[in-house]
Amino acid sequence: MTLFPAEILKVGQQSIVRLKFDDGGIYHIFYEDYFVVSPAGAALLDFKPVFDAADRAAPHGMSTYQPMSRFDFAALIFHIQTEKDDPNVSRKMKCCEGRVEVPFTIQGGRVLAGTAKYFPE
Repeated sequence: MTLFPAEILKVGQQSIVRLKFDDGGIYHIFYEDYFVVSPAGAALLDFKPVFDAADRAAPHGMSTYQPMSRFDFAALIFHIQTEKDDPNVSRKMKCCEGRVEVPFTIQGGRVLAGTAKYFPE
């Protein structure tokens, strides 16, 4: 397992703390937790709406590939690569056929997903 140093990000007027770690293994899935900081304390942000929007935007026969994802907090856009659903090919070999971009906002400690768009590559 690899732990990365915590980061403090500024998103508009909000401070957000990012914690990131990698569980190792062949596919290196990165786990990131984001906490919004307010005078009342820190609260975990739930990015499930963003991931769900990305999954829905992937074309039929494709799925999103989390190890190839990133949050752009300056532009408030989530990027994730897509791969073909092919059981005869390893996950690393079938990525990356396209990408999905999901705009998002953070309001009142909640993450709100905008309309996701798919881009073939």
